[in-house]
Amino acid sequence: MIEEIYQTKKQIRVYDENQIPDSELVRSIIKKAYNLVPSKQNLIPFQIHVFGPDCRQEKEHLFKLSTQTTSNVSHNITVFAPYVLVLTNRLVDDPNESVLIRLKKGHTQSACDENKFMDKGSLIQSSIEVGMYSSILTGLCLENNLEISYLKCFKSWYGKNSDIGEWKSLPCIKYSPLLLMCIGYRDKERNWDMSKEKAGTHLETKPDINNIIKFY
Repeated sequence: MIEEIYQTKKQIRVYDENQIPDSELVRSIIKKAYNLVPSKQNLIPFQIHVFGPDCRQEKEHLFKLSTQTTSNVSHNITVFAPYVLVLTNRLVDDPNESVLIRLKKGHTQSACDENKFMDKGSLIQSSIEVGMYSSILTGLCLENNLEISYLKCFKSWYGKNSDIGEWKSLPCIKYSPLLLMCIGYRDKERNWDMSKEKAGTHLETKPDINNIIKFY
């Protein structure tokens, strides 16, 4: 059953902006994924900003942020999906009691340290957990016949005092964005699937499995 669900996953590039998923369904799925995701010491060192159907201006900013390339390629109209999630790093200023006890004993926890939570090591930890969250959210969306895609064509930053650049246009995003996820229904007339392009075109196929998985 799980395998069949994930086999339906396609990277949706164009969403139908007029076919809006039920808001309560989307909210419940996002919350359910949060309750299911594993996290080191249950700190959840990331934050999720959800831009819904009425957030057109915010999505315009995301479009600009995700298309600033030297090749002037503007493929990221994905961000005009009904729901766009911006997953960012965060300072854990609400650690659970167990972590607080450890901190008092002298244990270190970079995610809780305002001087270290934006260091590369902490961002790697946050990115791993964002990946786990996105996988769970994907399964829940597919289970409910919602379509989903991922986007990382934007600037992230390291260090507490780094220049966040054009992200200033979205003041709610205080810490480095790690991943964008889009939820909705594909535009059946405008969407394309690179895995099924006609012969002779450049297919987006995976590498040989033997180059990736090594059994010892």
